[in-house]
Amino acid sequence: MQYLHYALSYAGPRSLKSHLKRQGLINGLDLQVDESSAATVLYIMFDLTPKGAQEHSTREIADVTFSFIQRMNEAHQTDVASVSKSLQSMSQVSFDYVEAPDNVMDAVADLASSMAQFPAEDVLTASNGVIDVVNPETVKGLLEVLADPWNVNLAVATPGFTSLKANQYEQYYDVRYQQEEIPIAWKKHWILGQAGDDLRIPPPLQYVPTALTLTKESSGEYPQLIEVPEERTTAGNKTLGGPALELWWKGHGDFALPKAQLRLRLSLPIGFGKDVKHEAFRRLHTDLVEQVLEEATEDLKQCGLDFQVNQLGDGYQFDFGGYDQHLGDMVMTALGGLLEPQFNSAEFARSQQKVADDLSDTTRSAPYELAIDAMNALTTDNVFAREEVLREIRSTKESQLRGYFSALQNAGLRVQLLVVGNVGKEPAKALATRLVHRLEFAQNGQRTGGLLTRDQAQRAHALVASQPVEVRMRNPIPLDINHATVNSYQYGVPDISERVKLLLLGKMIANPVYDTLRTKKQLGYIVFGFMTEHVSVLELTILVQGSKESPDAVDVDIEGVLTDFGKTLRSMSQAEFLKWKASVRSGLLQRVQNMGQEADRFWSQIADDSHCFKRKRLALEFLDTLQSAEAVEKIFQALRQGNRKVSVKLFGLGRELEVSGRKSTNNSSNSTASAVVQVNATAPLMFSVNSVDAAQKQRLIKAGTTSYPAGGICSVSK
Repeated sequence: MQYLHYALSYAGPRSLKSHLKRQGLINGLDLQVDESSAATVLYIMFDLTPKGAQEHSTREIADVTFSFIQRMNEAHQTDVASVSKSLQSMSQVSFDYVEAPDNVMDAVADLASSMAQFPAEDVLTASNGVIDVVNPETVKGLLEVLADPWNVNLAVATPGFTSLKANQYEQYYDVRYQQEEIPIAWKKHWILGQAGDDLRIPPPLQYVPTALTLTKESSGEYPQLIEVPEERTTAGNKTLGGPALELWWKGHGDFALPKAQLRLRLSLPIGFGKDVKHEAFRRLHTDLVEQVLEEATEDLKQCGLDFQVNQLGDGYQFDFGGYDQHLGDMVMTALGGLLEPQFNSAEFARSQQKVADDLSDTTRSAPYELAIDAMNALTTDNVFAREEVLREIRSTKESQLRGYFSALQNAGLRVQLLVVGNVGKEPAKALATRLVHRLEFAQNGQRTGGLLTRDQAQRAHALVASQPVEVRMRNPIPLDINHATVNSYQYGVPDISERVKLLLLGKMIANPVYDTLRTKKQLGYIVFGFMTEHVSVLELTILVQGSKESPDAVDVDIEGVLTDFGKTLRSMSQAEFLKWKASVRSGLLQRVQNMGQEADRFWSQIADDSHCFKRKRLALEFLDTLQSAEAVEKIFQALRQGNRKVSVKLFGLGRELEVSGRKSTNNSSNSTASAVVQVNATAPLMFSVNSVDAAQKQRLIKAGTTSYPAGGICSVSK
């Protein structure tokens, strides 16, 4: 089955996936295999574009798919054996150097499933995909069955289908659908395999790791900063000087594996594109990068390498991981795709449609997630709301995006690079030097682009809620009766001691919030209370999602929980406090599970420029000094008295009138408005909107809002 999975999901040149994408029929392709003692079922799942969702396109996609399968079936047995042997080699390397998943429960679940499928001696190897014996004859037999059109069922789900076309009904899922026989003419045509003349069977794996020697070279407990400057040419002589790439090299760390994890951040210049139009550009840009690099990086990805690229409010970030032997090739290929993406008009249109579809489909998110997004858009200087980004995406022209790419090349970038794992100092510096050279551009014979310093680059800032803020908006999910209330109480930028006390507070408050709002009052099926970090600011966040009560009533109940919690803190015994202290200590001492988590732990201190690698040690030392809940009670009172509350209330179906403050006739709340006045005497700055946009943020700023400083405080100063 691994051969089938590799061949059908391969995304390199002239593959099934590549062909259908170039025809504008699909956005993606996934496979699923269900194996049992009765039968094995292979599912090929296509994510259709609007063109692919048209009725006649079903036939075209099926024609091309069967043509590809026929080519697989016609492949010579030696070719099948060659691919299978490369898969066998890769499977053994993957097993020998497997890493723990982020969640250990995933590993336990996989092993439990394998115990029911495989003999005891094969549980570990089979569950990890190890191929013991290459058997081309078995593969050919599977291909013959797969190529038989009489063994296939087709299922198509499209937005344009209506129940008027249905002739069947599934009562348990309440789904109406149309069922009919696949036309015989289609099946006869599939046997011929005449569609897709450019299709090609994937080659054997090309980058199976062979250099698996481990290095012991390390910077020690924390990453080491190495500045890699760009070259300057003066009077014909090349010299080093000026801004530098900030290389943070760790080398060998907690995991002895022939792998590495890299994080690469590219920050834009101050004042460059700090508006919603440029966020739309960056979203389109990152989607295009993933699209145009899919073919170029497929062979590397099939051999244990991967990358992700994300747009940030102030630039871009790459995450790279995998076997170190070819990781540098992946980095340079991906960076080249970002800096100079090669795309045509059809690919631009496909990315524009995909990004717009993703943003417009509110059913992808829960109401409370949409409320949090609105809060972040209002209280972060470089974040914009979904609706205004969507408008800009839809109005963007290809020429505008290409103009943005040219401006980006001229502007320069701040570059931060973290290297963790099986990469020595000199190889890391060599890679950093390659990156520096790649960032240099020339225009009309003049050097452009290059590196920026920290002070020249943008940095995100959270906005201070100088007075309570309340956002009231309609739940954007169609026909959804659920409401969402998200209250955030800003503390500010904490030092280490404040961080520890707030961490204790977050642990302590979670149960009272859940027990009161979820269990006793049954206000919603999603209820959480926790401490979270918003840029450099720590905030206490309480959220409730449900349909029982109006967000206004829920807000009153949240304030009541906080009042009661303050009383609990004042009367908390030392024994109970020491239990919470032990819980926080256990969390701080928890080890990372894999190299990716190790890199992320360091990266969080690098990306925000705090460089507080000793935070955990300082936090543990301060935690040991606490002997009672008194310090937590004091910081909780400071949080409440600071009066920096931001509340976002989403009103579901039936309560839309309450967005403007009017009450619907079905308001069943028995909470009293006076409770709000007692808890918070300052009237909030009110926003009753369809969506948060730049106008609301400007109103917040005009009301006296300032920005919190970026970065953190790496000391016990208070």
